[in-house]
Amino acid sequence: MTRPTAALLTGLRQIGAHYLGAGVDVGVVAYEGGDAGGHGGGAQIESGEQLLTAYWALSGYGLRASRALTWLGAAMLFTIVLLMAFGLAQDSPKQTATGTVPAGEGKVTFEIDKDDPQNPTGNRFTGERFGKALNITLNSVVFRSSGQELTTAGTSIEMTSRLTEPVLLGLAILAVGNRIKR
Repeated sequence: MTRPTAALLTGLRQIGAHYLGAGVDVGVVAYEGGDAGGHGGGAQIESGEQLLTAYWALSGYGLRASRALTWLGAAMLFTIVLLMAFGLAQDSPKQTATGTVPAGEGKVTFEIDKDDPQNPTGNRFTGERFGKALNITLNSVVFRSSGQELTTAGTSIEMTSRLTEPVLLGLAILAVGNRIKR
């Protein structure tokens, strides 16, 4: 299947040229054969082509729900593997309380401290770790915090997941909506 990026860009350029010729200020309109109003358009065209290519690859221009869901599933699986390998702490850090008990009826004060999460050692791919990673990943798709103790790498993985996976879910929902309209 060929992607119609070139044809789509040509059509968008023609529309922009038409509006520009009619005196409508459309901002930066770049079309082949020149630039609009003295604005440099090369970088905008390249980034626009990259954005259209990504939109096509991820969801088939919002018409392929299966493609968007496949990408979402692949991203979730990748996140689970990364969390199991690098993101989950070896053990949940324990809270420790230290303090002094004064003689008589004095006031007891405790200082509660929590250790930093430690990177895992040994077998990282276990059923328990898979369950935790799956929980974190499913929560990240809908912008919820999992409450799990993560290593520094795990926090970065979760943040990246919370940024990209909802976009893929949104593209899938958009594609289903477009499919229903057709």
